[in-house]
Amino acid sequence: MFLEKQTLYLSDKTMRATIKWSICLLFISYMIGCSELFDSDSKNKEMLLVALEDFSIKSDQEVYNIDQEDSPLKITYSYINKGNQNFYPGSCLGVPSDVLEKLVDGEWIIAYSPVCPDILRSPIKIEPVKSYEAAIHLSPSIWDPESEDESWHISDIEGTYRVREQVYGEWNMKKYDSGNLQSEIVFSNSFVIKKNL
Repeated sequence: MFLEKQTLYLSDKTMRATIKWSICLLFISYMIGCSELFDSDSKNKEMLLVALEDFSIKSDQEVYNIDQEDSPLKITYSYINKGNQNFYPGSCLGVPSDVLEKLVDGEWIIAYSPVCPDILRSPIKIEPVKSYEAAIHLSPSIWDPESEDESWHISDIEGTYRVREQVYGEWNMKKYDSGNLQSEIVFSNSFVIKKNL
């Protein structure tokens, strides 16, 4: 009887130890799997950064002038793809959804960001060794300090600016919806907006 109890105790103890080891092994294999996921994301991000060395945004002018108080301002620029893969800048209804940043006291701040629901943001496709011309149209009602337009975030239009765009190395709606689509922010050269009134 004593021997049976001891055998049961030992087999119960062995079973608990086996369960603990199994749980530990499962946890370790889970962590290794997760680290591989992070490594994969990290590698994809690095590959996108390297590929984006061949992608740029270039304004068509160094200075954009506002010649009349009520005249709209058109900022023209190009996406330039010198690489060997497609790039996908964001858009709203097929029109670039670029953000304008302004240099204020040595810091870049968002000056203009178009209002566009995510559902309308299928990107523009820029094929290898091609460029795409785009423009930001700013009517005086947008940048007028008294108009309180949702897309305009600063008071004075004059200053140094740059275009900022989120660029994807591929386009996949499922990955986009789940937040797993790799992208990077790309900036244009800087340019000046001046009033010549």
